[in-house]
Amino acid sequence: MKIVFFGTPQFSAPFLEALHEDAEISVLAVVSQPDKPAGRGHELKPTATKQFALNNDIEVYQPKSLKRKEVQEKLASYEADAFVVVAYGKIIPQTALDIPAFGCVNVHPSLLPLYRGPSPMQWALMEGDEKTGISIMKLDAGMDTGPILKQIEFALEKEETYLTLQSKVHTKGAPLLIETLKGYLAEKIEPVVQDDERATLTRLLTKEDGHLDWSQTSEALFARYRAFMPWPGVWSVWNRSGQEMRIKWLDMKISDKSPAPGVVMVDEGKIIIGTETTGLEIIKLQVQGKPKMDAKTFLNGYQDFEGTTLN
Repeated sequence: MKIVFFGTPQFSAPFLEALHEDAEISVLAVVSQPDKPAGRGHELKPTATKQFALNNDIEVYQPKSLKRKEVQEKLASYEADAFVVVAYGKIIPQTALDIPAFGCVNVHPSLLPLYRGPSPMQWALMEGDEKTGISIMKLDAGMDTGPILKQIEFALEKEETYLTLQSKVHTKGAPLLIETLKGYLAEKIEPVVQDDERATLTRLLTKEDGHLDWSQTSEALFARYRAFMPWPGVWSVWNRSGQEMRIKWLDMKISDKSPAPGVVMVDEGKIIIGTETTGLEIIKLQVQGKPKMDAKTFLNGYQDFEGTTLN
C-alpha cells in the first residue's frame, strides 16, 4: 500500500512512525505545515513529522497552500493509493481529497459526530465525559463531517489529563489506523455516514480559556485543569496592593474544605481556594515571571495571600 502522510505536530508523529514500520505500507512522502520560528533566536524549527521523515529518509513536502495547481500536481505525482491525515493543521480542499483512488483517511480522537473540530480531547475532559474514543474516517470538504470507517470507545478515568489521554490515543489509535487502512484499501470496510443531528463542535483554545471562574463547581474547575494541562494551563489573577499578579496553577486536587468562591484559605500550610461547592487545594503553582514552586514555598514568600479573593 502506498500512502502520503499529512501531519504536522508531535501528536502526529507516533502515527507516522507506526505506518513507516509496517511492512505492508510504503510512506512515499510526508506533507507538513511549513517550519515556524521558535525560541529566543526565532530560528526555524522543523515540525515533528518533518524531523521523523528526515531521520528515516522519507521525502518531505511543505507547501504553504494545497490549493495551488502545481501543489496538487506534485501530490498526484506520488500515485498514492490513499492520503493519511493526522492533525495536518488545515482543511484539505476537495480537489486534493480527490487525488488518490481511496481518498483521504483521517484520525480524529473523539466519538464522532461528537466534538468535531481542533480540540476534541480537551472538550471531552472539560465536559466531564465518562468515555471518549477514536474515529477513523474518510475526509470530505467539511470539518470532520466525512463517513466513519471504524470507531472504538474507551473509558476516561476520574483524574484523566490531556497528557494521559493523548498517550492512550497514540497507543490505541496507531494500530486502529493501520487495521482500518488495510481493510478499507482491501474494500472490506463500508463507510458509514455520520448523524449530523448529533454533532457538536470544538474550537481552537486560547490562553484566556485557562482563566478560572471560581463561581463554578470544584468538579468543573478540576475538569478544566485536567483538560488544559500543559496548554493553555489554568490561572487566576491576584490583585496584590494594586498590582495584578497572574498565578498559574500547576497541580491541584479537590478539597473537603469550603471557603467562599475565589477566597484563599490557608489550612495547616495548605492553600485552598473556594468554589461554588468545595474548595480546590493548590499543590504547585507559578507566579508569572517566577520559578515553579510548591504551596509551602509560595506561602513563605507571600504571607499576605491568605484571605484574599482571586479574580
